[in-house]
Amino acid sequence: MVAKPEYEQASDDIVGEEIVPGVFMLNREEGRIEFDRQARMELGISGEEFLRRWDNGEYQPIPDTPDGWKVGGLYMLMPLVRPTKF
Repeated sequence: MVAKPEYEQASDDIVGEEIVPGVFMLNREEGRIEFDRQARMELGISGEEFLRRWDNGEYQPIPDTPDGWKVGGLYMLMPLVRPTKF
């Protein structure tokens, strides 16, 4: 039995098209699905609930703690579901 490389093990549940090993291109719907999946995995809530709480300021400022890192990770994924503001 040959072990899969780490990137393949981590990506088994990711939706989207793998364009290079470990890099996936997601369409809008796939991005929404992935954001929701990550919110449920990290915080036990839906992606919509995370966005509602974010908009209400419940996560700000983001603390430098293990729980805060989870929130920060979801913050970095927000462009999957919302336009990015520059």
